[in-house]
Amino acid sequence: MRKTAVAHNFGRASPHYDAQASLQAVVAQQLARAILASHPASGLSVLEIGGGTGGLTRHLLPAFCPSMYLFSDLSWPMVRRAQWPPEHDALGETPQENCGGIGLSPHRLVMDGEQAALPPASVDLVVSSLAVQWFTQPAISLPGLLRLLKPGGQLWISTLVQGSFDQWRRDCDQAALPTGIIPLLSEGQLVDMLSGHAFPTEVSQAEGQVLGQGAGQVPPQQKGQVSGQLHKMLRPYPSALAFLQNLRAIGAHHPAADHRPVNAGRLRRLLTTLPTPYPVDYHVWIGCVTV
Repeated sequence: MRKTAVAHNFGRASPHYDAQASLQAVVAQQLARAILASHPASGLSVLEIGGGTGGLTRHLLPAFCPSMYLFSDLSWPMVRRAQWPPEHDALGETPQENCGGIGLSPHRLVMDGEQAALPPASVDLVVSSLAVQWFTQPAISLPGLLRLLKPGGQLWISTLVQGSFDQWRRDCDQAALPTGIIPLLSEGQLVDMLSGHAFPTEVSQAEGQVLGQGAGQVPPQQKGQVSGQLHKMLRPYPSALAFLQNLRAIGAHHPAADHRPVNAGRLRRLLTTLPTPYPVDYHVWIGCVTV
């Protein structure tokens, strides 16, 4: 039921998602930079999980010129609205001159990334930007994604981790109100889930005080290694209400499974006491596993 609700919320947000999802766009760009720095070659086969409206795809396609690009999302309206350069679109008429005939149009798939319907060892890359936090069984599904990779293939993800929304959590705790924020994994939990298929681990940190800073590179990867970098971003919203409205505007407002509706009057009273602008912490882990 939760997956259906999440898909519905993001589907409703799809017409105006790109206009509201500024942080998601910055994270997609950071992830793309790290991926492209690691993969200068063309002709790779790629599976994207939780592609949304194509924010990550638009960065990867022109540089990758992939032999196969499977673009997937849980929400059909998102998949339908996803856009990328016309030379990489099945409906476009522009010749793929930059790809030398290698790049192909992405295949659009409505698919649950936790149950990817592909055979083992079928793609070179699995990529996903800010979707893994919605996984209901990441300890099972992340290793499952690794099994889709060919030998030497890589899984690249960006995901929200613990530390995100801490200011909102503290304010709600002081008012004895539930936050409604979904549970988030820690960096250590993510590494543990992935390290059953890998050995040494490298983790570094990059801190930013405003949206868009902290955009360092993930350390170089070796076979059998988990590498990651924590990006700390602080985004000032005009108000706490604007923060909540933004979550709804991008479809990211589905609450935790055990959340109970908040008394509207108590919530309004809390919102009137909070500072303006209202700062919100986003802790984003960008990481890679090589199999």
